[in-house]
Amino acid sequence: MSVVVNSAGKKRLVINLRHLNRFLWKQKFKYEDLRVAMSLFVKNDFLFSFDLKSGYHHIDIADVHEKYLGFCWDRQFYVFTVLPFGLATACYIFTKVVRPLVRYWRSRGLRILVYLDDGLCAVTGEQAAVQASQLVKSTIEKAGFVAHPKKSVWEPTQRLVWLGFC
Repeated sequence: MSVVVNSAGKKRLVINLRHLNRFLWKQKFKYEDLRVAMSLFVKNDFLFSFDLKSGYHHIDIADVHEKYLGFCWDRQFYVFTVLPFGLATACYIFTKVVRPLVRYWRSRGLRILVYLDDGLCAVTGEQAAVQASQLVKSTIEKAGFVAHPKKSVWEPTQRLVWLGFC
């Protein structure tokens, strides 16, 4: 087990699951990334973005599987009850859980992309972008996720930094 500190100074507990990971079925899948974003967006679009706060920790682990995600510390046995960092299939699982939201938004005509817990949407017209932003925000809340208030940009703009890209 280790602690990883990100660029903002936030600490994340990462459990060493290499022994378990060897036995997991690893499904190949593709992330939607900046290349996909560039194909979705048009000049002069209005953009908004969101970050799902503690995204992995919204995914519960079935009780019967918790024992496999445990560790001993000071003669006590602890288990993760939510999706932990360090599980080989965590990215796949999280992406598949969020996928129905993306399908729903796209069925509503939104040009939206979600990369793990970070979302980006482009809309033609400022008023339409405001409405789209409200729809996405309410859908996230109804789905039980929490958008990070400081990392999310709900007010549509024509210039936005997303995943470090402008």
